[in-house]
Parts: sequence; C-alpha cells; structure tokens
Amino acid sequence: MFRKKSQKAAEVAENIPALPGVTAPVEITQVAQDARRCTIIAQDTVFTGNTEIEGDIQVYGIMQGHINLKDGILYVMRDGFIDGEFTAPGIIINGRVKGTCISENIEIHEHGSMEGISRSNAFSIRPGGAFLGQAERRVAAEKKPEAERVIKIKKQLLEKPVEHATGIS
Repeated sequence: MFRKKSQKAAEVAENIPALPGVTAPVEITQVAQDARRCTIIAQDTVFTGNTEIEGDIQVYGIMQGHINLKDGILYVMRDGFIDGEFTAPGIIINGRVKGTCISENIEIHEHGSMEGISRSNAFSIRPGGAFLGQAERRVAAEKKPEAERVIKIKKQLLEKPVEHATGIS
C-alpha cells in the first residue's frame, strides 16, 4: 500500500505471464520528476507557533505565529486565515491575512484581504481583493560577484602545427 511506484511496477512486471512468440522482455522505465514539497494546513485546523518550512504551504485553516518559508510559495486559500509575521519568496492571498508579509512577490486575489504591513518588490491586488495597511518597497539584496573561473590551457594545445590547417583559396 505504501511502497514506491517503481517497486509496484517491478512486481507487476514479474507477475505477467510470458506470451508465446514474444522473446524480448518488457522493460518498465520510470520517469524522474522533480516534485516540490507541499505542506497543507487543513480546514478546521488551528496551528499556533513558529514554523520554518521548505517548499510550498497551502493554508485552508488557521495559522498564528511566525512562518518562514525557505523556498516556495505561501498560499492562503479562500477559507484560510493567517495572523503573525511571515516570510516567503512568494505569497498568494485568497483568504484573510493579518500581520506582516515579507516577500519578493505578494499577490492578493479576488477573495483575499490583507491587514498589516507588506514588504515586497512586487505587490499586486486583483479586483475584489482588499488591502488595509502599509506597503513598503523591499530593498533588493546586493548580489556578490561570483568568483572568476580560470582554466589553465596546456601549452601543447596552443602549439598545434600549422600544416593541419586548411585554407580557402
């Protein structure tokens, strides 16, 4: 019931009877997908406390406290409510939010409402969405220049004989 899909596929392949006239075995391949983690706070759930999460989070219930997403998007769904300070690379609000939002991109959708402080580089409100509070532009962090990558070229490669070169006449 809780086995990986590849194990189930291998067991199914082993249990398939051999067909007469078929000499090549059936090969089952698994397609690798890059799945993102997603945490869901279900409806009628109250979560209180400080949270640090990797990946996306969808809030259908109530969350109170400090929320910190390392990478991912914080979705406040239509029936969801968040009270506190939250930081995420992206925040999409379609429910109710009260507190401080710190993000690169904050979107308030049709059924969303936010009360508090918004600190972001991009802030948008769709028709029907509501915002009451203070919006501050977030200062972009300065990127450190990457170290230059120096590759030494062997002397032998530079001193190729000219006789192998072809010319256009």
